[in-house]
Amino acid sequence: MRCALAAIVLAGAAFAPSALAQAPRAQMSFDQCGVHARAMHERGWPGGTAALMRASTAAELSPERVEARLVALHAELAITRAQERRWADFAQALRSDAGEMQAMMRAQGGSAAPSASLPERLRQRHVLMQRRLHALGRIEHAVGRLYAVLSASQRARAERALEPLAC
Repeated sequence: MRCALAAIVLAGAAFAPSALAQAPRAQMSFDQCGVHARAMHERGWPGGTAALMRASTAAELSPERVEARLVALHAELAITRAQERRWADFAQALRSDAGEMQAMMRAQGGSAAPSASLPERLRQRHVLMQRRLHALGRIEHAVGRLYAVLSASQRARAERALEPLAC
């Protein structure tokens, strides 16, 4: 089950800028998403949607690491006072997501017995995927609201920094 969890983890707090060339979103391949995830992981930003940023341990989603990432992104995007409320909503969505994922990883840690039947393993995976889908919806909403108040240059920086969220 740990493999299944690793395959669906979205570390919403993964937002390192990527120096990699960006393909149009509609043409972004799973391989390219993996390249983004590796580059972000190497920069200390683990995570991903199924291909997007695999946090291999709950410690990678610690509140301290999430806060450090948020501080860096806030600075990179040059968030203004007028944008702070939308930023706060976005940051809280990422904090919540990281906390939920950390709790799931801790709860999961070895709980899936190898003797679990195929139907039971599929049920467990289904539940995890439903949780991730719900979290992704919250992040999508928060990103949309934040984008609505960003300038064109801030959006360009956000596109580079947050691209892996769209993989």
